Amino acid sequence: MQTYQDSDPQVDIFLQELMEWIVRECQVLDDLLDWTEILTHYVSRRFRALVEEIRAAGIV
Repeated sequence: MQTYQDSDPQVDIFLQELMEWIVRECQVLDDLLDWTEILTHYVSRRFRALVEEIRAAGIV
C-alpha cells in the first residue's frame, strides 16, 4: 500500500484544488461548515462502504 504524507506534492495539489472548488461552491460562509461535516463523516462512511463492496465482489 502506498502511504501519503503531508508533504506529498500530489496530495497537496489535489487537496488545494478540492478546497478551491469547495470555496467557489459556497454561497455563504456557513456553507464551509457544511462541507466540514461532509468531509468528516460522509466521505469516511463512503470509503468504508466502498471497501465492503469491493470485498463482497471478491476483487481483493
